[in-house]
Amino acid sequence: MDNLDATRRGILTIVSGKNAGDKIVLTEGLTTLGTLGVQVAAVSKRPQGFFTIHVDGGKDKDKVPLVNEKPIGFKSHKLENGDRIEIAGLVMAYKDSE
Repeated sequence: MDNLDATRRGILTIVSGKNAGDKIVLTEGLTTLGTLGVQVAAVSKRPQGFFTIHVDGGKDKDKVPLVNEKPIGFKSHKLENGDRIEIAGLVMAYKDSE
């Protein structure tokens, strides 16, 4: 996906908790996820695809989002189809929309 046009969307499907199955459609340039004071991350839409980045770790400043159960650190991380993202205890699966 080298050339992401303006109509391209990503989808996050919640896979855990009481909202399992709910979808978050990524249409904006920046979508924030998480809970203030606990953990916050953002997903940005770029020409190269969708990327997630750490925003705030709450009390634990070093708490970063996990992608496929691995910490992404403090740099942006490009999302690929099937990636599982964990932010503030919420697990979501990423998919490119067609």
